[in-house]
Amino acid sequence: MHRSALQTVLPARDYDLAATLTSGQAFRWEFREGCWDGVLDGQWVRLQRRARGIAAQTALPQTGWGWLAQYLQTDLDLDPVGTPLTTPPGHGPAYSFPAAERLAGASEAELRACKMGFRAPNLLATARQVAGRQLDLHGLYHCPVEEARRRLTQLPGVGPKIANCVLLFAYGFQQAFPVDVWVMKALRQLYFPQRRPSPACLRRFVQTHFGANAGYAQQYLFHYMRTRGRRGRQDRSEQRSTPALPAL
Repeated sequence: MHRSALQTVLPARDYDLAATLTSGQAFRWEFREGCWDGVLDGQWVRLQRRARGIAAQTALPQTGWGWLAQYLQTDLDLDPVGTPLTTPPGHGPAYSFPAAERLAGASEAELRACKMGFRAPNLLATARQVAGRQLDLHGLYHCPVEEARRRLTQLPGVGPKIANCVLLFAYGFQQAFPVDVWVMKALRQLYFPQRRPSPACLRRFVQTHFGANAGYAQQYLFHYMRTRGRRGRQDRSEQRSTPALPAL
């Protein structure tokens, strides 16, 4: 019979608990008093990084901790996933992303075990096309932007937005203009305040208005909308907290 316990230490190495819980793929974790408090599997959990692993504490006694180890993936061996890189003396370890050939040799189940979720089939199919030279990634540098975009959107799961992100940030095609939620808001608020233009209309506008510098414009618009939103919230907060001055 397993003995019930309120706390344990899950063995883990090379594990960044803070980066994991704030990655945007985990939710409802709050940092308090040097620990991470959250709700998992219907109960309160407190986590803290220790030298030999992750200390865990619950409010109710546990007869086993497999549910938590599975959530944190502490038993996953990361060595086969990333290739170690040479670093300067005194510098911590660094690893490269797996090559297309490494991903192509994996199974969908293995990718899902790495938390790829619904993206696993598309990632696997794309990796196999790249590894099999059905798509020459280096050759895209020498293509016109429209042809490069067409080739990328033929890959499983790659639409116009992802294709334009790749073209702009990986290949340096400054004509590429990725449109996400922030950029869409910027275009509609700044250029079409009284209308609801279609995606095709916005594409034509971007091509004619920004032209060869569309990629730079996209970054300025994205930054403007993100920082403008934060400034607006900060200004409103300051207005609420500023006491009224007596009339002179």
